[in-house]
Amino acid sequence: MAKPQGRERAESVLRMKQALTRGLSFNAFYRSAQEKGISYRRIDMMSEWRSQGELKKKEGLLKYVRKDYMPSAELVKAESWKMSKEYMYKVKVETRLRPGIKPVEQFVNVISDNPLTVRGVEQRAVELWRVWYPTKVDEITKMVVETGIRRVQ
Repeated sequence: MAKPQGRERAESVLRMKQALTRGLSFNAFYRSAQEKGISYRRIDMMSEWRSQGELKKKEGLLKYVRKDYMPSAELVKAESWKMSKEYMYKVKVETRLRPGIKPVEQFVNVISDNPLTVRGVEQRAVELWRVWYPTKVDEITKMVVETGIRRVQ
């Protein structure tokens, strides 16, 4: 079997996240994936499973770091992903278009060549938000830095 293609891998990762949340074992997940027609080398799938499990453990920990502090290496997940820059931070942005309307959550990925403080990540996320949505007159009500990922060779 060859390495998974983009769509198959994306579906597999999505299902892995759901399985990890439900507390499934890798073998149970692997069998259910095969039944659904998602199948690639077991060792590649297991590597992806471990990676997603590690990411799941570290997800949400950056919200406990003081805004003027740099997150420690233990809180930032080391990955061998092909990213254009060394660091990527996942920021949950909550916006409200008008008062009285339920806020909408979206994610912004902030990439950087250097590690950033939590405040620095939030500032970059606001800058990106204003570039992407210049005409949107929504109000950012909440911003939480969820996850940090560091590219390793």
